[in-house]
Amino acid sequence: MLVAIVLGLALTVAAADDVDARRDLVRWRTIADGEAEARTTSRPVLYFFTADWCPPCAAMKRVVFSDPAVADLIEKNFVPVEVDDVRDEDHERSREVEALAFRFLVGRIPMLVVSRPGGGPAVSEEGAPVYSRMVQFLSTARQRLDVLENNFRKTPKTSS
Repeated sequence: MLVAIVLGLALTVAAADDVDARRDLVRWRTIADGEAEARTTSRPVLYFFTADWCPPCAAMKRVVFSDPAVADLIEKNFVPVEVDDVRDEDHERSREVEALAFRFLVGRIPMLVVSRPGGGPAVSEEGAPVYSRMVQFLSTARQRLDVLENNFRKTPKTSS
């Protein structure tokens, strides 16, 4: 009986170590720091709308952002910004987070948005952290944003 208990504890510790080993490898910036960096580097911002209380958000960090190839893809193509849905004692978001959530029509989290700081078109992906879908989004988002920006510039302006 004692052997079974010790073996069960050892397996539990090993499983916990495996989960801990799969940590988020992305070097997330604050909103202000990330947007400033994006302006100087000309890379678009990858906004990650998340919250500590959100199980799918935690899974995204463990499943998608723990992959060194994904973290490298993000660092090379985007300025990653974590937009944490921290609420105050009145359950209100900060003005900064509220403004971004409104700008990008964030209804559910987790949500990834690629855009330029300050305005313009955006591409996004929301919902459950399905690895293949998130990697597909991250692999194509910068090119899709470029197409939208080019089309946005070509759209004739009308006066009222």
